[in-house]
Amino acid sequence: MTIRFRLPVRSLFVTSALALSLAACSKEEQPKPETKPEKVESAAAPSAVKTADKPVDKPAETPKATGSKLGEAAGKYKIDGAHSAVVFASKHFGAGYTYGMFTKIDGKYTVDADASKSSIEVEIGADSLFTAVKKRDDHLKGPDFLNTKQFPTITFKSKTVSESGGKLSVNGELTLHGVTKPVTLQMEHTGNATVPMDKSFRSGFRGTVSIKRSDFDMKGMLEAASDDIEMTLSIEGVKE
Repeated sequence: MTIRFRLPVRSLFVTSALALSLAACSKEEQPKPETKPEKVESAAAPSAVKTADKPVDKPAETPKATGSKLGEAAGKYKIDGAHSAVVFASKHFGAGYTYGMFTKIDGKYTVDADASKSSIEVEIGADSLFTAVKKRDDHLKGPDFLNTKQFPTITFKSKTVSESGGKLSVNGELTLHGVTKPVTLQMEHTGNATVPMDKSFRSGFRGTVSIKRSDFDMKGMLEAASDDIEMTLSIEGVKE
């Protein structure tokens, strides 16, 4: 006995379409092989590396000015006592420093572009000593120290002046407590200015010197007030 199945033609078309659709879906779901992006070399890369390796040039430093402006200050000056002073320092019992100053100062000086032609004369009122403690001031003005009644003035007169690297070495004679000794001040020219109020031209100088008061016959109480005294002379002069 033979059994035969017959499918309608329409069913065959549906079946074929379904098979094709399944095959297409199967292809889409398959993972695609990974593709690595091609390495693109930038033409600017090598130069960038070279630029990074190349040392960066530093801007040139402006050379610092050296030397004083003696030429600009050339002339004769009268010391302005209101803007000048002598400050000193003495060690107390080898511990701390005590500072004082002389507030009365007068004198004159000459400035020349050739430092060797410059000169200075200073007169200081010994009785103008000030340390901010009256009892101490009176003691320092007395016979144990300055003895200002007998020796009312302190003077300095230059003998020679030389300049090196903008610094001035001023050799001269210091008269203190009635004794005259040679000393050398290391000075610097601090500046020039024209004052707008009175149109006066001014110049300034500052110098330092270390002395021993025993050299000037002041030998009292050396254990209390040190023998070594540091002095600073600061002057401002008005051009004549």
